Amino acid sequence: MAKFNPAIDNGNSTFSVESGLPKRLKKITGTRFASVIGLNHWKSPFAAWCEITKTAEPPFEGNKFTEAGIAIEPKQLEYCKTIISPNVVTPEEWFGTPKKLYDHFPEQPLFGGMWDALITKSKDSRDIAAVIEAKTSSRPQDWTDGVPANYLYQGLLYAYLLGIDRLYFVVSFLQPTDYDTPQAFECNEVNTITFEIKVSEYDIEEAVKQAEWWYEHTVQNNQSPVYDEKIDKDYLAILRSHDLTAAETDSIVDIATELTSITHEIDELKARY
Repeated sequence: MAKFNPAIDNGNSTFSVESGLPKRLKKITGTRFASVIGLNHWKSPFAAWCEITKTAEPPFEGNKFTEAGIAIEPKQLEYCKTIISPNVVTPEEWFGTPKKLYDHFPEQPLFGGMWDALITKSKDSRDIAAVIEAKTSSRPQDWTDGVPANYLYQGLLYAYLLGIDRLYFVVSFLQPTDYDTPQAFECNEVNTITFEIKVSEYDIEEAVKQAEWWYEHTVQNNQSPVYDEKIDKDYLAILRSHDLTAAETDSIVDIATELTSITHEIDELKARY
């Protein structure tokens, strides 16, 4: 958040981290990848920069859409076992430990994220045949021409990092009442469809190089992409909120220390008399 890494407006619609970049930066995850390369209509490259540099990130607030996705995803993966392959493996089954579940690519210094499931070449095999991304949506019109770009490049990145050429999206289209009781939702051929993607048909290597260039010239260079007052308003509100300077922080610490000392003296006087 901004209060830990104060950012300054450079006067040219860009920001930089005033105190210098934090030692540990966030990765370009699958959910940020499309934003970085300019293919996400909902989140800009500037927003991705704010998150990666830890200067600003609106708090996550769950809602009926996220809750429905969490409840229905296991049902979708079970459904995939009947329509795609019985060899569907969840992250918990693949890793066998929760330690890696917040990043499925710990060996990658720049890219990361969490795929939803894998398909192995045979039962109990460690050879990966495909990756699965599960989505829920109330807007079937967004999927008329195929997988939306922000989701597509999320899956393409995971497949690229895994070194595989096959990617599946399973998407369930929900009715308003499904959000009231998502636990009751059952996948079928009417409400759930799949998309099979051949990774080699997309220039994912070029997209990865573009993201690497972006990271070098914005994150490592401590110079954000140009922001948009409307699209980036939530991030700008955080960045423009008042942050304590180092001097102000030291002053507050000194005052708190003095007050603590006075409190101890009062306690001693009370005990004595």
